[in-house]
Amino acid sequence: MSAIIAAPGSNSRFDSRRGNDGGAGRPYCATLLGDFGADVIKVERPGTGDQSRGWGPPFAGGESAYFLAANRNKRSITLNYDHPRGAEALQKLLASADVFIANQPSRASLQERGIDPDSLCAKYPPLVYCSITGYGFTGPKAGLPGYDILAQAEAGVMSFTGEPDGGPLRYPIAIADMTCGMYAAMGILAALFAREKTGRGQFIDMALFDSQLTWLANAGSSYLNAKVSQKRWGNAIRISCRTKRTAAATASIWSSG
Repeated sequence: MSAIIAAPGSNSRFDSRRGNDGGAGRPYCATLLGDFGADVIKVERPGTGDQSRGWGPPFAGGESAYFLAANRNKRSITLNYDHPRGAEALQKLLASADVFIANQPSRASLQERGIDPDSLCAKYPPLVYCSITGYGFTGPKAGLPGYDILAQAEAGVMSFTGEPDGGPLRYPIAIADMTCGMYAAMGILAALFAREKTGRGQFIDMALFDSQLTWLANAGSSYLNAKVSQKRWGNAIRISCRTKRTAAATASIWSSG
């Protein structure tokens, strides 16, 4: 399997049996594919590379720990898609790739460079094209940039995270990025499996916001079915029994009932 994770303009990522990737939390998709044995090629911006290389401290061997966590199992190159030789090099990679992952939210930008879903899927029918952006290519916010904290807030997860007497809290790990990356990897694997029968790839349009909505789970069901909004309960679980934490001197005691 080859995967290409590309960063049109600034950041992007791609994964499959062979490909390239880039971005912040979204490279997690390509990382998972690499865990499964994919040959992943990460395409970075000339001169500066992936900006997350400098997201520290802490650093290890000159790279940020953040970058290392999201980019194992990958080889990296830099390409300028606006230069004829850079564009040609990318097309050569795509000609033999199984998967292409990009996180450019502007369809116009992709079309300008000839790497939009319609163009690439027509040129390389077996290719699985996966776009990972904040809001996807359809809907009222299509084309707008998106970030993990925005997805957590707009999906409503932050509204019921925290102590009862406190304000909304962001989960400290980029759960929107990681969730979208996991769903994208599953979608890519399903598309590759379908390709075994059809011989054709597919276009997968992934969005951080859509993925984060799935975290509402029973909280979302409570509102949709019973019009009950989830409240902040801290560590308590409001179901058949309640789990809570009690502070005792220097330790925390957990009890249920």
